[in-house]
Amino acid sequence: MPALLFVLAGCAGIPEPVRELPDANVVVELTETPFYPQQRYQCGPAALATVLAASGVDVGAEDLVSKVYVPARKGSLQVEMLAATRTSGRIPLVIDGTLAGIVNELEHGRPVVVLQNLGVSMIPRWHYAVVVGIDSSDDVVVLRSGTERRRETPIDVFLRTWSRSDFWAFSVMQPGDKPAGVDRQRYLSAVAGLEEVGMTDDAAAAWRAALDVWPGDPV
Repeated sequence: MPALLFVLAGCAGIPEPVRELPDANVVVELTETPFYPQQRYQCGPAALATVLAASGVDVGAEDLVSKVYVPARKGSLQVEMLAATRTSGRIPLVIDGTLAGIVNELEHGRPVVVLQNLGVSMIPRWHYAVVVGIDSSDDVVVLRSGTERRRETPIDVFLRTWSRSDFWAFSVMQPGDKPAGVDRQRYLSAVAGLEEVGMTDDAAAAWRAALDVWPGDPV
């Protein structure tokens, strides 16, 4: 198949609900999001440092290498990314894998870590980047990616590379922040994860914040 047809076929395979935006004119960018250029193979620590620092954690990418980077795999596993977020005193919220889900996080001030495959299925090149903006008028997603502080990627190209991870993405919340605009079940599950790793004070703050949003919730 010619390269152009391959690209078009990849774009056509994206489910419409994933593509849909909450508004026809979405322009949002978290310009103050920090940037940590990655070292060789270490996009995971760089992306995680970006969202943790954006949430107020004093951390650098080098501080996270031992927590998330697996030398044998020359990369970072998703479960380690989430675990390191918890032990840093933050709530890792795996979000709905749609453009609308990303926009919701950005509009609440939370940049989003996404897992992409920048290669092909036969020769994968897994990569973590951080979405800091979407501009529907220019048809681009704005990323902190690799060694680029502000990388503009066409939405269809972004969706194709993101689809190869089954649209996996997460954002980071402070335990005391009210979970406005957050899916209830996802949030409660994420807070329970804090308790499982012994972060009981952080979990307590998160439960109190949840009560402010869902005061009649039986959980």
